[in-house]
Amino acid sequence: MKTKLRYQDFIDELARVSHYGVFIDDTGSPGGTISKLLPPNRKTWVAVVISPSKIRQTYYHYGALLRDLKKRFNVSELHFTDIYGGNGEFAKIEWKDRLGIFNTMAKAFGEYSYPILIQSLEPYQLSEWKEKLKLPESISVFNFKKLEDTALFLLLLKVRMHIKNNQLIEPGVAHVFVDEGWKKNGIGLISSVLFSPEFDRNKVCFGSSKDIILLQLADFAAFVLNRMKIAGGKEVVQQKERHMLQIVQPMVHLYQDVTHKQLIINNETGKAQQINPSDPAQAPGR
Repeated sequence: MKTKLRYQDFIDELARVSHYGVFIDDTGSPGGTISKLLPPNRKTWVAVVISPSKIRQTYYHYGALLRDLKKRFNVSELHFTDIYGGNGEFAKIEWKDRLGIFNTMAKAFGEYSYPILIQSLEPYQLSEWKEKLKLPESISVFNFKKLEDTALFLLLLKVRMHIKNNQLIEPGVAHVFVDEGWKKNGIGLISSVLFSPEFDRNKVCFGSSKDIILLQLADFAAFVLNRMKIAGGKEVVQQKERHMLQIVQPMVHLYQDVTHKQLIINNETGKAQQINPSDPAQAPGR
């Protein structure tokens, strides 16, 4: 009789330093935020890719961080929107301590250099991508009439290519985890052959970030992306946001295939000016 696979089986394999770990979350709905860079009908998924040589250390250090925060503040897991807003388990924690959590996370990303892959999709792009890839109405559980399904599918293709391009440097196939919400917590789904052979057992898993703790890294990467876009769309950036932007600087370069723009902020007034470094007309000093 075939034994049913468990999440722990995949985690044990990651600990043996033989697999890439890929952890995916969405950025949440930007609806309600006032930012020209966050259209409310856009869907964005974010993937954090951890190479086989870094996965064991990552599990060890992040597990230690969670245990320390549990002891100090009695929090069970890190949801970074709640940490920033002081909500839920973080309601009674001082801002300086919450800011310290962000600082620890950003430094870890900067030190370990985890690539962060992004896929955003807006409704007008849906038919364009379906035509470009000759997609049917659906593949497996992916319904290509839906924006979130198509955006996730495109991100998984991007992840697969990233793994393929890095296998000559660091061999290994990937265990891929997506935070539950789009699909229920469970062992996973059998993915399309389009993801083979870079995804181990041709499988994508959906799980809770409380069980698959490194999904919390994807939550952090998605949160930072949103905060940068929200701040980038403002004329005046408040002090709390300025603190956050300063802290996340060590990890900004890890976001792949995105347009990087520089935000110049006046320390006294918070007035912001967005600069495109690739545009000579906007070069500093002009």
